[in-house]
Amino acid sequence: MTRAVRLLFLIAIFVAAAGCTSSRNASYNATIDSVERPSNAAERYGEYTVSETDSSYVYEDDLIRAGFLNSGGSVLMNVENKTEHSIQMRLEEGAFVMPDGSSERILTGDMSFANRNQEVQPITVPSRASTTATLIPQGSISMGQYGVTVAPLFQPDLVGGPGQNTSTVDDVRENLGETFSLLLPIEIQGNVNEYTFSFEVIGAKVEGNRQASEQTIGEYPGQ
Repeated sequence: MTRAVRLLFLIAIFVAAAGCTSSRNASYNATIDSVERPSNAAERYGEYTVSETDSSYVYEDDLIRAGFLNSGGSVLMNVENKTEHSIQMRLEEGAFVMPDGSSERILTGDMSFANRNQEVQPITVPSRASTTATLIPQGSISMGQYGVTVAPLFQPDLVGGPGQNTSTVDDVRENLGETFSLLLPIEIQGNVNEYTFSFEVIGAKVEGNRQASEQTIGEYPGQ
C-alpha cells in the first residue's frame, strides 16, 4: 500500500468515525421552587407542603394534591381533589410563564394542531377523584416536516452530533437556576383560586453514547 493510499484510507476511517458521532439527549430536572395562592388560602385550605417522589414533585394542601413532572416541552400533571365538591382547572384563564418571561396559553396534550387556537376546556375533577393531563405552551407547538413538534422548555435538548449542533455540556449547565411558572386558576363552588407554581432547574442529565459517558449535572432523580 503506497503512502498516498494509506493516507486516503486513514482519512476515510476518520470521516466514517465522525459520521458515527451522534447527538446526546439532554433532560432537565425542574423542582417546585415556590407557590403563590390567594391571600386567604392558608385560612381556607391550610398550610401547604412540597415533597418529592421518584417521578415528580408534589404540592399539597387541603384543596388539592398535585404532582408535576417537566418532560421536554410539556408538563405532566396529576391532580387529586381532596374536597367534598367538584373542582375545575380553568386552563383558558391560566398561562405558562416561559423562561424568557413571555406568557403562553396552556394547551392540553389531547388537542390537535388544527384546534390549537380554540378555547381550552376546563378540567373537571370530581370529589375525592384524580385526573392526569399534559400541559403544553401554545407557542412551543409547530408543524414540521415529520408532523407536530413541541419545542423544549430549555435549550439545548441535544448535545453535539452532526450538522450545525455545537451545543456542549457546559451549555446545558448554564440552565441551572432557570425558571418557568404555571398559573392555574382552580374553581370550587363558584370561587376561583389562582395558584401559581414556579419551577426552577436544579439539575440535568446528558445521556451517554459510544463516544461519551452519561453525565449528571446538579440534582437529578435516580443519580
